[in-house]
Amino acid sequence: MKRHRKIVFVTGLPRSGTTVVGDILGAGPRAISLYEPMNPQSGDVRFNEFFPIPRTGPFPEPALDDYLVDLQALRLRLRPGVFPHERGLRALAKRLVGGRSRVSLRRSRLRPRAETLICKDPFALFCIPELLARDIPVVYTYRPPEAIAASFKRLHWTYPVDLIAERLRERGWQSLLDGVPEVPPPGVSREVFCAAFLWCVSNRMVARYREQSDHLVCVFTGDLPRAPMPVFEDVFARTQVPLDPQSRQQILRRFAGNGPTQNAVPSGHPHTRKRDLRTVNTYWRQVLTPEEAGFLARVCGPTQEAAEPVLAGRIAVAQAS
Repeated sequence: MKRHRKIVFVTGLPRSGTTVVGDILGAGPRAISLYEPMNPQSGDVRFNEFFPIPRTGPFPEPALDDYLVDLQALRLRLRPGVFPHERGLRALAKRLVGGRSRVSLRRSRLRPRAETLICKDPFALFCIPELLARDIPVVYTYRPPEAIAASFKRLHWTYPVDLIAERLRERGWQSLLDGVPEVPPPGVSREVFCAAFLWCVSNRMVARYREQSDHLVCVFTGDLPRAPMPVFEDVFARTQVPLDPQSRQQILRRFAGNGPTQNAVPSGHPHTRKRDLRTVNTYWRQVLTPEEAGFLARVCGPTQEAAEPVLAGRIAVAQAS
């Protein structure tokens, strides 16, 4: 596959920090960024499933190469990006102007000389092995399972995990499902169950490739409020994206002004910029029931113990301390 500009994918579970990492990697003068072009509600019309898995269902392996060629050329056909809950003037504005995905594509097309394309897309999660096989750098953003589950529950987000499980088996990844329930147990909300399912299978998949590829960078985004510069210096270096003064300023602005850590439950839009980022991994205590917290500890605990010590963010913060 011929490419004229470098492509870097930023992916991870929804609510794991893909937006802030993607925004900063794409802030430099020689970079452009795309927002969720694989989102079946706002992205390219060829994607109709959440978290498509290459070599399964309607996504055979040649389709991934075709998509990457079109992505590199910014030759995409994006949906208007009107989400099911949106009505009235907001829905009308999106139909006329487009949502964030369309706007990011339009801006990128205005900069044809950009050297790097940052593709921020949690829905590319299960494409990680195929991207690495093509030497495409991937930044995987990580948050603890309780934080992901609380965010899903707060926003009432669920995904078709039964279909995802079917695709994983079709792909030959049955072992990722070992010990992971495929229906919510009593006392556990559908949102928390979906978060636990996706958290386990995605982190197990990433663990298989973390030591095999220099192109995979795993970042604990919970460390960003404490030491953003060392973490991003590590990420920029390992993805070979230039960390220029403009990007450094973006990092300083994005993480300036966080006050003392609070446990207040966020409200409003998922991407509210003025929230204290130090709360995102702590407010789950006010959202999850004891039954849900216990469920996450049983299902996700062993994978979490293996994942967190080797995350790039954790290493960078430890070295800076």
